[in-house]
Amino acid sequence: MVDDFRAKPVTADEIYSVEADIFAPCALGGIVNDETILQLKVAIIAGGANNQLAEERHGDLLEEKGITYAPTM
Repeated sequence: MVDDFRAKPVTADEIYSVEADIFAPCALGGIVNDETILQLKVAIIAGGANNQLAEERHGDLLEEKGITYAPTM
């Protein structure tokens, strides 16, 4: 990916603060939580993980932050 698309590698902890159009959580439940929402710099969250939101209220926080939440299955 780095060579083919000139992507910048980041650590697992840094991924939440990367500026991007889409954050795609896949296979990681509860990944959208109080800590990660504060770091997110994306317009859309769309991924295939089950239970992406740690708590239902996190959907409201995403809306307040202007982030579209579109979980896929």
